[in-house]
Amino acid sequence: MLEPKPLIVRATEIDKEEIRVGVVLEEDGITTLSLTPKQRGIIRCNATSSEATLNAETTYTLKVNDRRLSLLEGGKEIFYGEGPLSALLTQNPTTQALLPSGDFTLFPIIAGRSFHWKKEITATFPGAFEFSLRHNTIEVVNILPYEHYIACVVVSEMSAGTPIEFVKTQTIAARSWACCFLNEKHPDSPYELCNDDDCQRYHGVTFADPTSLQASLETAGEYLVDEKLHVVPAYYSKSCGGITENAEDTFGFSLHGISSVVDGVPGCTVTLPLTDINEWVRRDHGSEKELYCGGPKEKLEEILGGVDDAGEYFRWVHEESAASLATYLNEKTDHTEAEKVTALIPLRRGNSGRIHELEIHYQTTAGEQKQYQARSQYEIRSLLHPSFLYSTAIEIQQDGENFTFLGAGWGHGVGLCQIGATFRALAGQGYEEILRAYFPEASLFRVPDQG
Repeated sequence: MLEPKPLIVRATEIDKEEIRVGVVLEEDGITTLSLTPKQRGIIRCNATSSEATLNAETTYTLKVNDRRLSLLEGGKEIFYGEGPLSALLTQNPTTQALLPSGDFTLFPIIAGRSFHWKKEITATFPGAFEFSLRHNTIEVVNILPYEHYIACVVVSEMSAGTPIEFVKTQTIAARSWACCFLNEKHPDSPYELCNDDDCQRYHGVTFADPTSLQASLETAGEYLVDEKLHVVPAYYSKSCGGITENAEDTFGFSLHGISSVVDGVPGCTVTLPLTDINEWVRRDHGSEKELYCGGPKEKLEEILGGVDDAGEYFRWVHEESAASLATYLNEKTDHTEAEKVTALIPLRRGNSGRIHELEIHYQTTAGEQKQYQARSQYEIRSLLHPSFLYSTAIEIQQDGENFTFLGAGWGHGVGLCQIGATFRALAGQGYEEILRAYFPEASLFRVPDQG
C-alpha cells in the first residue's frame, strides 16, 4: 500500500460544496445489488435519458445482465441501461436539508476491504447515486453535499454515542484530511474518495443520530492549518497505543503540523522516544493509567464504530506459526518458495515502537536460507497476518516454530488517536484542546462563508 503525498491546499482557497464517493467499487466484484428508496424517486439511463419510477420503501434488484444493468422488481425486469444509471429522490432533496437523511439503502456494501474486519453490511445513504458497469461488475458512486459526507464519516468511524466534543474533533480532522486527498487515493476513477478505511470510513447515516450530525455541522468550515494556512492532512487511527507516530517514518514523507506525541494524562511519566518495547506492550505495565487511549475497556463497546469488532485495542496478543508466515510471504510477495519463517528481526522502529523495517528470515522448500526485507509498516502488517495485523508496535517472541506478537494500538498511529480523543472528551476536554494535544504544531481556521 503506497500512500500518496497529500495535496497542498490553502485554506483561504477552499470552495467545496459537493463530493463523489465510491461506495461499491469494481474490486468488490459485486454483480447483484439491492436498492431501496426511502421516498419516491426516479432512475435514469444517462445515455438515452429514459427513466423509470422508484416507489418508496420498495426493494429493487440491480443486476449485471448480458453486459448491461437491469433493474428488477419482484424478479421482473422493469428497466435497463447500457450506460451509467442515475438514481435520486423526487421529494425532499438532500441538498436542501440541514442534516443528511437516509435516502437510499443498499446491500451489500463492503466494510473493511483488505482488512481483518472485512464484512458485508446494509447501509443507508443520503444524496443521489450513479451506477456503472465496470468489467462486468457494478460500481456505485454516491453524490452528496461535502459537509453531509463529513458528518456521516464521523458516525461511521466511531459510534454516534461518543461525546459531542469528540464528534467535533473527529469532524475537523476528517474534513482536513479529505480535502488534501481528493482524487489522490483513486486516480482516474469517477469518484474522489472511496467509502472505506483506505480513504475514510463512510456508511452514510446507517449508524447516525441527529445529535451527532448536528454537532458535526456546527464546525462547518473549520480546518487544521499550519503557519502558512495550508491545510494539515489530519491523519487519524483507532488507537495509537499511547504514543503517536511520526508521519515521515510511516509514510516516507514529512508533514507540517503533525508530529509524534505522548497521549498522556496530566502527570504522565512516559517520554519520547520509546526505548523498551518489551516493557511497553506488557498488559501489566500499568501504562493504561497514564494514557488516554488506555481508558476503561467497558466503555469501548459504547464508542466503537458500527462495524468494529469488540476486542483489545490498547494491548493485544496475536500468534502465528512459522509455516503460516511463510504462506503469507509466498502469497503477498515475489518470494514464492518459502517453507517456514525462521526469524523476524526488526531493523528500524519509530517513536511509538512501531516497526518500519523488518527482516524476515526463511527456509525454502529446497532447504536454502533466505531473507526478505519488508520496508513499510503496511507491508509488515500484511505479512504477519492473514489479512492485516492490528499494528507494528510489537514485541516479537519466538518459541521454536511459533511466533507471538505482543502489540500496542490499532492502526498506523499518525495524528489523532480516536479512542484517546474520546476519553479526553469524556474527561471534559473541548475539541480545541483535544486537537492541540494531537496536533500541537497546527491551529484552527474557519473558512469564510462555510461556517
